Amino acid sequence: PLLATPYNEGWPALSPDGRWLAYQSDESGQAEVYVRAFRGSGAKVIVSQNGGAEPVWSRDGRELFYRGVGPQGTPLIATTLQTTPELRVLSRTPLFDLGEYEGATPHANFDIAPDGRNFVMVHQGKLSEIVMVQNWTEDVRRLSAAPR
Repeated sequence: PLLATPYNEGWPALSPDGRWLAYQSDESGQAEVYVRAFRGSGAKVIVSQNGGAEPVWSRDGRELFYRGVGPQGTPLIATTLQTTPELRVLSRTPLFDLGEYEGATPHANFDIAPDGRNFVMVHQGKLSEIVMVQNWTEDVRRLSAAPR
């Protein structure tokens, strides 16, 4: 086992250089994001504050993003980490609210574009809106018979 503790752990994310493992654990009594060395020993560092899940590394491994918990919503948090001489959190910056975006288990349901400037996420539809398509087989026949 990668982690064998009595706590609930999930959302593993290996850093791009393969040295660090980010994950979510309820060791503190609530879900938080932690980082520890992937191989070997060393202390784990709690990255989130007041709750966190779904960690995702930036392509260069300098930032760790996670789904946080805030007083007015669910912020996406960008965390800057220092890995030498020891692992520590330098900053935590809320970026925007994730309230309208789908979360997932046991993996993150978002990713960072290779340019490091954009995110890919699954947006929730309006729960109060239903779209009903009637006679859809006729539409398929009509569209497949249309000249191209």
